[in-house]
Amino acid sequence: MLVLPMLFGAFNHRNPHLAGPPRSFPGPDNKDCWHLAMSGGYIYILGSHTGTLYIGVTSNLYLRVMQHKEGTWEGFTATYGCKRLLYFEGYEDIRTAIAREKQRKGWRREKKLNLIGTINPEFKDLAQTWGWKMITVHEKMYP
Repeated sequence: MLVLPMLFGAFNHRNPHLAGPPRSFPGPDNKDCWHLAMSGGYIYILGSHTGTLYIGVTSNLYLRVMQHKEGTWEGFTATYGCKRLLYFEGYEDIRTAIAREKQRKGWRREKKLNLIGTINPEFKDLAQTWGWKMITVHEKMYP
């Protein structure tokens, strides 16, 4: 079952205690999506500009994706430049997410690409605008 997560538009990944109220975020079809908050876990697939895929699991998708994008999460993704979020699923129980991650890691590349194509046929970065705040004409970009 595919359950998409709710993300926090005002969430400050450098200081998690500054998290704001639940907000919408642009989904794959560029429409605002409202999702249920979960205390479980997520599996996600990142991709590099050369086509390398990485499957991971986390309890905080927003924070983990930002760590990958900023290069503060060391290892495979930093070495191979996997920074584009191509796919994710949310689970109510982190143990279910871990089991699913292990299952997906055993899949062949073609099957992983087909899975990504089910929700992201253009292979766009689903987290491209995460962390951005829309401002009105009366607001300043920097206070």
